[in-house]
Amino acid sequence: MQKDEVIFSSSLNMNKFNFYFFFLIIGICSQDLFGQLNNNYESNSTTSLVQRITEKGYQNIVTQKTEQELVIYYENRVRRFEPSAIIELVQIISEEELIKEVQEIRLVAQRMRIPVLTVMFKSEDLVKWKSGTLPLETFVETFIVEQGGTRLPKTLVANSGNFSVELELKPEIGLGLGGFPDPVIHRFFLLPTINVFLWKGAQLKSEIILPISSEFDIIGERVVRPGIVSFSQNIQLPKQLWLQASLGYFSKNRFGGRLSFAKYFFNGSLTLIGQIGYTGYASYPRKINLEEAVKGWEYSTPNYYDYNVGVNYWFNEWNTRVRLEYGRALFNKEQLKFTCLQRFNEVDIGFFALQTQRGNNFGMILNLPIAPKKYWKPKRISVRPAKTLNYTYQATQATVESYETGISILNINRQLNPAFIKKQLLLLRRWEED
Repeated sequence: MQKDEVIFSSSLNMNKFNFYFFFLIIGICSQDLFGQLNNNYESNSTTSLVQRITEKGYQNIVTQKTEQELVIYYENRVRRFEPSAIIELVQIISEEELIKEVQEIRLVAQRMRIPVLTVMFKSEDLVKWKSGTLPLETFVETFIVEQGGTRLPKTLVANSGNFSVELELKPEIGLGLGGFPDPVIHRFFLLPTINVFLWKGAQLKSEIILPISSEFDIIGERVVRPGIVSFSQNIQLPKQLWLQASLGYFSKNRFGGRLSFAKYFFNGSLTLIGQIGYTGYASYPRKINLEEAVKGWEYSTPNYYDYNVGVNYWFNEWNTRVRLEYGRALFNKEQLKFTCLQRFNEVDIGFFALQTQRGNNFGMILNLPIAPKKYWKPKRISVRPAKTLNYTYQATQATVESYETGISILNINRQLNPAFIKKQLLLLRRWEED
């Protein structure tokens, strides 16, 4: 918060805020909007296949069958790792007689009903593998994996995920340098999160920060408070151009809006990214010019623009991605940032280097998967843990204020690089595990 931000106060109680938001969600979920019931699906020759896929918990299922090909659209909210979902679906498809009636099979993975990845293979090869005349490794080598997919046909879907609620439990860990006798101080938060999947490309997110333990001497650090409360709409345009608009209350005590874009090239290896935001300060509890936090909101009018442009490249041979970004963060502070991440199966480990007007900084990034590998079948209201635990260590305090909207346009496709997916499918032990 800067001196030129005029702060207003409000005594709006946090419990009332949570009550109204919860009531809104219940109202949304009780509506059968646009006829999207779980069993809305037209009966055809693929009905048996659709039912079997639905029984496994996959959502937003649509099939198209012609004399040439069988196309299966699906959305995975039941398995933590996408290659595991693809393997399970291939095994289900292999047991269907209708695969002998087509020449090619395409699996199209979706995120919020937007096609993000396509896996193609010959039905003849699938039959040979199932009968034992074609080795598994040879069969998987024939897979063609591409980013994106053909536009979803305008038809009713099986096991629709629209207007469903996902209650997610997300841990957050922080470490810092302390003094004698505690050279390292820590904090541990639990963030219960409500994700509401609305219509195509739309998501509503709401977090509550529960401080379990904290040694940081920061006003309001040990107070139960709202985290990110935001709405995002994602749009996929032709030629792998993605747009995203986000509105709401973000991290770092910011509220306002942000527009983002991502343009993918070379089957997802190269990505151009950019974003522009306009925000103001907001905080619950009140803490400006106070020795202790006080219940209620304080906020300013929106008054800061921020922008960021960058390029992201995935080195397919090593499963390594590097990103170079330049932009203006909050309070007119410019930054140049370099990030390098190495992926090992579901683990990301890497480092970043940051140059700002306040000095230089560097640190470590670690993303770890959280058990279990498979979740309960999604329902209208579901509960599951977060997929990953994300931790960033900064070596110094020379940093700039940047905020998160809660639904990153890059994270939608983060685990779906085609070359990475193909390599994971070639790990034969995965087929035995799944």
